[in-house]
Amino acid sequence: MDHTSSPRSRLTIDLDPALRRRIKVAAIQNEQSVSEYVRAILERALPTQSEADFSSTRRLTKETIDYFHKVREETMRGRRFSVDSTDLINDARDERISQQ
Repeated sequence: MDHTSSPRSRLTIDLDPALRRRIKVAAIQNEQSVSEYVRAILERALPTQSEADFSSTRRLTKETIDYFHKVREETMRGRRFSVDSTDLINDARDERISQQ
């Protein structure tokens, strides 16, 4: 993509020096300037306007919710957790923190 002929605007961000070095090294390894490298990453990471428009028009429907309820019922087959899943997550997090 030729960015020299299209109008552009400047974006300034603050980076940790180590991250800036990693970006520079990766750009060199890909035989690109830092601008070209970061621009390519952003192009891949961000949806185009048409993709963004499409995703914003998609709504969660009653049919979708009913489908997920059906899948949950088929998966769990009437079984219930003996404890709240929130408690399980909090316990696991507390255990990880205590091991650090």
